[in-house]
Amino acid sequence: MNFLTFLSILLCYIQGNFFVGDDCISIGDGTYDVNASKITCGPGHGISIGSLGKDGTRSTAEMIHVKDSFFIGTKNGARIKTWQ
Repeated sequence: MNFLTFLSILLCYIQGNFFVGDDCISIGDGTYDVNASKITCGPGHGISIGSLGKDGTRSTAEMIHVKDSFFIGTKNGARIKTWQ
């Protein structure tokens, strides 16, 4: 289960601690202008963008910023999942 899931979000600021065992933050197609800072994430997969581009479709996630964050026991820090 994802803790925060975003689909087509415009302008979002995130701070916090996420201990969920899966994606701490999941960002989907059409998401724009996300600023995540001072995140503590883990265990789990970290922060995920996607999956993007299934069946050759054009997908976007733009201006995604993560800073001053810690990933503890995560498989990834931040990852972008694509079908390409």
